[in-house]
Amino acid sequence: MKTAISLDEMLQKKVDALAAQWRLPRSRVFAVAAEEFVRKHEDREMLKALDRVYGAEDAPEKVSKEARRQAHRRQVEGTW
Repeated sequence: MKTAISLDEMLQKKVDALAAQWRLPRSRVFAVAAEEFVRKHEDREMLKALDRVYGAEDAPEKVSKEARRQAHRRQVEGTW
């Protein structure tokens, strides 16, 4: 499918340089960029869905260092 887009001149030059470096047609560079953009969006949506299922408050980045230390201590308690 063909499509037309408008680009800033500097961006167009960067795309042309990248296409030359990769030895790809300019249209393939845009296709690869679009595929990556869509994949990243889908990944973000999947993470949002998982947060809804498991609760965002349980996400590893939300758990404090102290809470992780206490959880580890409970796991190994009595094993030494």
